This record gives sequence, C-alpha cells and structure tokens, in this order.
Amino acid sequence: MHLKLSMSLVLFLVMACQPEVEQIQYGKDACVYCKMTISDRRYGAELVTQKGKVYKFDAIECMLDYMKENEANYAYYMAIAYDHPGSLQSVDSLTYLISPNMPSPMGAFLTAFSIPSIAQEFQEDHGGELYGWSALQRKFETQ
Repeated sequence: MHLKLSMSLVLFLVMACQPEVEQIQYGKDACVYCKMTISDRRYGAELVTQKGKVYKFDAIECMLDYMKENEANYAYYMAIAYDHPGSLQSVDSLTYLISPNMPSPMGAFLTAFSIPSIAQEFQEDHGGELYGWSALQRKFETQ
C-alpha cells in the first residue's frame, strides 16, 4: 500500500512538471516584455520553458526581443496567426509578413499567417517581405 502511494505521488509530480501551452487571456494577460495588456486577438506569442514557466507577449516582436535578451531552450515557441485569431500555433508552422502597410501592436509591422497562400495574398495587397521562422529570427538578431 505504501509503495503504491509513493508511485502515485511520483507520477503526479512528473505530470505536474510537464510544460504546457496556456491560452492567452485577452484583456487580462500582460506582455512580459513591454508590460502592455494583450488585447488584439490577431496578435500574440508565447514561450514555455522546459520546466513549464509560461511567458506571454502581445506581439511576436516582443517575443523575439525577449529571446535576444534571455537565451534559453524553450519547450514551446508559439504565436498567433492573423488568419486564426486567438489560436496559438507553433512558430515553425507559420509564415511571417513584414509590411509597412500592416501595423502590428509594437510597431514592427510583423504579422503571422498559418496558411502561406493567405500570407502571399496579403503581401500582394499590402507589400512587404515574407519570412519563415529561422529567417525572421536572423532578421531580428541583427536589429
């Protein structure tokens, strides 16, 4: 009986330490980088550490700036796609548009899209450059 209780406790502790993505609570959560309230459901981002600490951002540019200043290995790198408001997705699965004709919350004119063809349509209508996640990170590292 005592061994069964100990195994249950170990299993509970292991499960409790698993990193998990948390949905952004728009109008309530604040950006860890700029401290602004996260309010636009078309934008936002999140980092989750290996130990499960969650960092929420009102814009992808805030997350990228935070990553430059706080190097770490994260379990999850997530962002909101303009074409799927309020839904966090892996940053690797998104296409990014930087267009001077599409303002983003912190002024980098950076918008993520979950469907590449939609990103291309926005680029055709608004101008700008398209990026994948790795290319976007390189661009922000040099700024």
